[in-house]
Amino acid sequence: MMIWDVSPVLLDFGPVEIRWYSLLFACGVMGYYFLTRWLWKRRGFADGDFDIVIGLLFVGMVVGARLGEIFFYHPGYYLSEPLEILKIWKGGLASHGATIGLLVAYTSFWLWKRKGGGAGMKSEDDVAKGGADGDPAKMGGGFFDYVDVLVVGMPLVA
Repeated sequence: MMIWDVSPVLLDFGPVEIRWYSLLFACGVMGYYFLTRWLWKRRGFADGDFDIVIGLLFVGMVVGARLGEIFFYHPGYYLSEPLEILKIWKGGLASHGATIGLLVAYTSFWLWKRKGGGAGMKSEDDVAKGGADGDPAKMGGGFFDYVDVLVVGMPLVA
């Protein structure tokens, strides 16, 4: 029998908690930023394009993660309490929603750059490489938060 008794909370400062998942998610985002910036500079893409795509991707990730939580897990609650959607500090982000948000954001960047020239689709390899390296950090955080439910399972009530 496996007993998993690791707290998902890394540090607790009263009203503010730092969780393993959020810390490792942030580390993945920072790793993505630095790796992708290095790849872009190496290939000679414009810094201005990098700043725009990173801004779009960050907004797409956060908005997509929040909307993923809302629409995939609690649509009834948020339809009855729409102002709760804005209260992201109460928790509620879904990584698969973030993935959808990232795809929408990058597609928007690509369509915009396709009209005016620039990095466009030539940069998609670099964007994907950075994301592939940042994702394991996020998944490691999920191990601390969700392994008790997803791997070990929930107790059955007879």
